[in-house]
Amino acid sequence: MSLTTIKEITTNILNKHNLKLYSIKTKKEFGENIIEILIDNQITHDQLEPIHLEILDAINDEIPDGYLLEISTVGPERQLHNLQEIIDHIGQYIYLKSDKFSGDAKLINVEDNNLTIQYFEKGKPQKLIIAYENISFIRQAIKI
Repeated sequence: MSLTTIKEITTNILNKHNLKLYSIKTKKEFGENIIEILIDNQITHDQLEPIHLEILDAINDEIPDGYLLEISTVGPERQLHNLQEIIDHIGQYIYLKSDKFSGDAKLINVEDNNLTIQYFEKGKPQKLIIAYENISFIRQAIKI
């Protein structure tokens, strides 16, 4: 099995549908070998089903016996893996853990590898600048 080949085929199909591949990996769950493909767009189950079938048809010969194919979306609270992904989320809500702050905040700006966030403390808006290298975890968040 070549995950590189599966990734290339899957990426081409997703591009046709204006969708983006988030990740592809193998995993073992409940005794089953699974090829997991995650899409980085929010789509409905009805939209996902024909794409799943199209990908399955295209990569079927690449899937070894004993493997299942699982295709889903990342979800609204996906992890941000690098500074560019963080920059792409300026103006949106995030959850982060750092040396100075842990919790939900709005990402205001990113400049010189420093994130400016706004959060509320005792009902009052607060701003804080956090160095990118001091962030141990960051993901998208949903404002409640």
